[in-house]
Amino acid sequence: MKKIIVRFNEGTIEKIRTYSSEFQGISFLDASIREMVLYVNDSQLDTIMDQLNTLLDFRYKENLIEVESPDFIVSSYLDRSSEKSAGSEKTPVEKLIDQTKKYTILEYGKISLTSVAALIAMMGLFMNNDPIIIGAMLLSPMLGPIYAFAINISIGKIESALRGIAILLILLAAAVGIVFMFTALAKAVFPLPITTQIDLRLHFNSLYVPLGILLGFASMLAMGRDIPEIFAGVAISVALVPPAAVAGIMLAIDPAKAFVPFLIVAQNTLGMMTGSLLSMIMLRIGPRKYYAQATARKYLIRILIIVLILLVITLIADIIVSL
Repeated sequence: MKKIIVRFNEGTIEKIRTYSSEFQGISFLDASIREMVLYVNDSQLDTIMDQLNTLLDFRYKENLIEVESPDFIVSSYLDRSSEKSAGSEKTPVEKLIDQTKKYTILEYGKISLTSVAALIAMMGLFMNNDPIIIGAMLLSPMLGPIYAFAINISIGKIESALRGIAILLILLAAAVGIVFMFTALAKAVFPLPITTQIDLRLHFNSLYVPLGILLGFASMLAMGRDIPEIFAGVAISVALVPPAAVAGIMLAIDPAKAFVPFLIVAQNTLGMMTGSLLSMIMLRIGPRKYYAQATARKYLIRILIIVLILLVITLIADIIVSL
């Protein structure tokens, strides 16, 4: 259940009064303080936000919308309404945008966590131990930048989307670099084995690309449905952390063999970017203002085409190296 508080300027009073009288739900309007309060079910929130955005001109500072989640509400009317509207809940675009802000800022904590995850993955790879590798995936914050990329592209914020990708590349570089450094140090002390888990990521597999697309699609779909981030994050890390760790390992042990895991990381990254953009199209995530929707869709399609072209280039490189 959501509580929506709408504050508006004097010029909007009549439109708000009309909307309040026609609202199919519980609403309270106090024109003296220019405030309207609505109580709605979660499944109705996105539709109502669309309606309110057509009423308010946000160029005026007095016009604002605040959404709260009350601990509980006692109302038989809302209970009956909730039963009728039961179904899949769509996360409002405002919440999605707010969630991406922290992923467009580079923080040392994220680099540190990525480095630790990569080192744990390195140990799991050398020990040929699946649970340790999975543990590394639980720590990795790789989902955030891809999530920020997809959401910001879908609403037309190209600069924020590019910042998300730049942060992802920095995190991948940190993972490869820390593993390379520790592997080089360890190699000077004792011989390091090429285990089955490492060898698995030294060979191309035609399933990497569709796997990346599906992981990107499913992860963004989960985030768009407000499924906990940890579950979607593990899916992303499956495709990025182990091959990035193998790339660092091979740079230290046998640089000639490092190209394949690097290419696998590139294919998985581009595949997940493709899947994430496709999920934005399916979820119909975009700006609420009609005049911004066409521009945002144009950006989304163009970026999707560019990502697909880069993905095809990696596939061609895959074929050439395999010959």
